[in-house]
This record gives sequence, C-alpha cells and structure tokens, in this order.
Amino acid sequence: EAAAAGDLLAIEAFDRTGTILGQAMADLAAAFNPEAFIIAGGLAKAGNMLYEPARKALQENLLSNIQNDVQVLPSSLEENDMALLGASALVWKHQSLNLDELPDRSVKASIMEPVTEGETVITREISSSSSSHSSSAEIAFSQNQILP
Repeated sequence: EAAAAGDLLAIEAFDRTGTILGQAMADLAAAFNPEAFIIAGGLAKAGNMLYEPARKALQENLLSNIQNDVQVLPSSLEENDMALLGASALVWKHQSLNLDELPDRSVKASIMEPVTEGETVITREISSSSSSHSSSAEIAFSQNQILP
C-alpha cells in the first residue's frame, strides 16, 4: 500500500527485492531451463512493482542462449487454493509412499576375472542400498595371491 501511495522507501524495497529475486531466478534458469517462473502468495500481490525489477534482473543475468525465453508470471491460483493443493499433495504423498512397506533395494555383486596360478586376483565387491531418504554405494577391493 505504501509503495502504491508513492512512498520512496517502500518503492525501493520492492525494487531491491525484485532485483534479488530476478538474480536468483537467473541462477535457477541456468540449472533447470524452465519456461517460466510462477510467482504466488504474498509476493504476487505486489504486481508490477515486484515483477518489473525481477524481469529486468532475470534478463540481465540469464545466459545468452536462454535470454528472453524465460517468463515471470503471476499464479492464477488464489492463496486458499494453494494451501489446499499443498495439503492434498502431502496427503497423496503419504498415502502413495507408505514408508513402512518399502521394499529392500539393497544390491551386492562381485566381479571376478579368471586367473591362472601365480597371478594376483583383484576382486571388486559393489554394495548398493537405497531407502526413501538416501542412497549409497560402496566399492571394496581385495587382493589375493593365487598359489600353485
């Protein structure tokens, strides 16, 4: 309201916030190459006071091969709709990912190559495990001398 009424400090706050937002969106665009950034919630209410500096900073900081390809748009959802969608997404995720019934995804494999007497055998054992929270892999090497 203050910025809309012409308060210079409020206008500067929106300008700086939009600039920082645009710079951050440029970083994300470099990594993910989105078609658009959708602004929602309280930020969306600021309208062009926020969108214009964000768009300007986005274009100034985008890689040249994607300049003018990324848009900044307001969400068409109302705040109450977003809250309901978020809550329903959490329920769906909880129901579809019953964490108590996840299968064991551990894998173990050994790789051995044929050898003759007197050669050294290097065995690689690969262990991999995955859970709903993390994945890991380990490779262990062991060396054995084949005796006659």
